[in-house]
Amino acid sequence: MSSRDWSEVEVLAAIAEYFEMLSLELRGRQYDKAEHRRRLLSLLSDRSPAAVERKHMNISAILRDAGVPFIDGYKPLGNYQALLMQAVHERLARSRALLERLARATEEVPKAED
Repeated sequence: MSSRDWSEVEVLAAIAEYFEMLSLELRGRQYDKAEHRRRLLSLLSDRSPAAVERKHMNISAILRDAGVPFIDGYKPLGNYQALLMQAVHERLARSRALLERLARATEEVPKAED
């Protein structure tokens, strides 16, 4: 197991899996997080399942900080890699359909009573 920074290829693969799961969740579709994790691990270089979980939690933190919904099963974990933040923001900027689903999901979230 390694504590080295994730490469751009690894970061992009993690983001792709995360956003696929998020898209399914926003459409109310069932998915298997473990299957997505296994698929992602097959693309990574010597990463552990726990490392993938943490990376997905980092993506949740970036989305939370951007004010958009994130996967509930991946609680936000800060202290994320700068490359990850940049790549997530680029992915959001490129994906009009996803942004529209995120906006609808945000509108549907009940507001807390003061």
